[in-house]
Amino acid sequence: MLSTKDQKYLEFARYGGQLFSTCGRRQYMAIVLGRDGRVVGTGYNGAPPGMRHCTEGGCPRFIEAQEGNHGVGYDNCVAIHAEQNALLYSDRAARAGGTIYVNGPPCFGCAKEIANSGLRRVVFQSDPAYEDIKRVVHFLQEAGIKVIST
Repeated sequence: MLSTKDQKYLEFARYGGQLFSTCGRRQYMAIVLGRDGRVVGTGYNGAPPGMRHCTEGGCPRFIEAQEGNHGVGYDNCVAIHAEQNALLYSDRAARAGGTIYVNGPPCFGCAKEIANSGLRRVVFQSDPAYEDIKRVVHFLQEAGIKVIST
């Protein structure tokens, strides 16, 4: 069960994703809290600085999906994931022992980065369409990360 604080940060991530994400498929935001419960980093999914965003026609994966070619791999996507950006724009010492909130399930690649980040807890909004979630959760738990999903 989610605490009131967990619910608030997931809502913050959901709303922030809608405001800032430039991905044409999913609007994710991640919020990193340090052990003391203070925000030490945020990130949303979008193209690297200086590149055209998905919403501007810059993502081959998004274009292929619009043409009906679903299932194109993440390697064909220009967006940096919300979790990756939140980790890139936060200090490891500040986030050590903390929590990351994401308004969607982390992919396996982000799970690896979270496992190596110093964080001890992941709280995310579940998505029944995400088929790899069991593997992601198992991996995070094996790494000693507490996983909580809605």
